[in-house]
Formats: sequence, structure tokens, C-alpha cells
Amino acid sequence: DAKNSNELEQLCKKSIHDSMKTLSLKKIESILFHRLSHVELYEGAALNVLRSFKNDDIINSIGVSIQSPDELASCLKMDWIDKIQMPFNILDHRFKEFESDALLKFSHRAEVQVRSSLLQGLFLLNDVEKWPKNILQEKIKVEMFVDSLCKKFGRDIKTIAISYVLSQPWIDNITLGVTTQQQLSEIQKILINLIDFSEEDIRFINGIRPRFSDTLLNPALWEN
Repeated sequence: DAKNSNELEQLCKKSIHDSMKTLSLKKIESILFHRLSHVELYEGAALNVLRSFKNDDIINSIGVSIQSPDELASCLKMDWIDKIQMPFNILDHRFKEFESDALLKFSHRAEVQVRSSLLQGLFLLNDVEKWPKNILQEKIKVEMFVDSLCKKFGRDIKTIAISYVLSQPWIDNITLGVTTQQQLSEIQKILINLIDFSEEDIRFINGIRPRFSDTLLNPALWEN
């Protein structure tokens, strides 16, 4: 709701101080821009505040949440970024061009965190009624790919999918959402029993993976 750079700076400072007070923190580990477009608002007013707080040792790292390969390409050129959070999963081919030197080099100087490792549980859904209507035509293609992986590796698709993501050398960590104690326990068991995929395994998975639509790979575009 800020109308100029000064207002935005004051809002950012107040938000940070209020959060620290509410959480009883003396220092914040990291703050991420929710969208890359927010970085440039009012000539980077919010970024200026965050960099100032980092210089004063109030914030440890500054990052941004991205949505697409184009945004990732832009971020790789920004030297102030300490952390990127991005979508990536076993169905996703969109970042293939970055899965080598560029991302690996970036991950040496900044943290790469991945979300949507299970694509909001899409490839776990068997009930056709629960599938978004505008990607329903790709359901069989997803199921065939999942079945092939389960037969090849002899494990459940959750374990395969999470192991695949964590096998990428440019990924530092993943974020997973749970809503129940049972889900948390299941995730803990998966993380204890991850598959140690070889480079050959990764090439196999990438080689048999169909090309899925950008709509399927972006939950924001799903229509129920």
C-alpha cells in the first residue's frame, strides 16, 4: 500500500521490527521477497532496507522466491542474492538448461532451496475428481511415468520424488509442507531412507520423463 519509496522503507522497517518483537528474535536468519518483481518497487526501496539491516547484522541472508526459468536467469546475475527458493520436482523439465554449470556455480555462493517437490501431491492423486480440470488430459501420462519409476526402483513415488530432488548437486535443501503428525512422521521416514541415485539413475529418469505442460507444472494455473 506504499505510495512512494519512503513509505515503503518505513513499512519494511516496521514489519521487520514487529516480527522480531513478536518472535523474540535478536537476529533474523533470512528474509525472502515473495516475488522477484517486488525487488524493483520504488527503485529498490525494500531491498535497500534489507541490505542495511544485513550490514547491521540484523539479517543474516536476503533472498527471493522465483516462479519461472526467466526469473531464475535474472537472479543468477544478481550478486546480492544469498538465497533462492524455487519450484522443482521430478516432473519438471523447465529448468533443465540450468541444471549444470550455471546453477552449480550459483549454489557455491548462495543457498538454493526447492519447494513443490511433490507438486502439491498431484502425482499421488488417483481420484480423477480431484484432478484440476484443465490438466486432466495429462493424468494418464503422469501415471505411466510414475508406474515406470516405481517398477524400476522398487520404491514408492514419494520416496523416489524426494530422493530425485535431493540428488541434484545444485540443490541445498527442500521445504515440505505437512498438516498432520502422520504426514510429518511419513516424511521423516522418507528422509531417513532416501534413495542414493547415481548419475546414471538421474539420466534414466530424465530420459524417460515425458514433456509436461507448463500449466501442469505451475499450480497457480490449475482450474478446479
